[in-house]
Amino acid sequence: MKKRMKNIMNKTFKKAGYLLCLAYLLLSQGMVCQAKSIDNSKLFTGTKKLFSDIGKGLIVLAPVIGGAMAGYFFIQMQMNDDEGETRLLKKKIKTCIVATIGVMIISGLLTIILNYYD
Repeated sequence: MKKRMKNIMNKTFKKAGYLLCLAYLLLSQGMVCQAKSIDNSKLFTGTKKLFSDIGKGLIVLAPVIGGAMAGYFFIQMQMNDDEGETRLLKKKIKTCIVATIGVMIISGLLTIILNYYD
């Protein structure tokens, strides 16, 4: 029992040491960003543009990829004779449709939130 506790304590101290080293390295590398206001900073404008581009890309790519995957699973379902496999493929088709709708909603919300900052 003592050996096991000692082993657990050694692992815990080793992980704590790694975390302290990581925290020191992250905090010692100071990144200075100077701007008169946050609206004009490179970090803010670049991040806003990045999210805007991601939102536009998702609106275009999500239905194409989701439709292609659902179509692929539908073709597999038509070629399959096994009833268990057919149920699994129907479930995959529903998951593709729900995921596509979710991505479209998220990209729409992203666009709405970013238009608020304009």
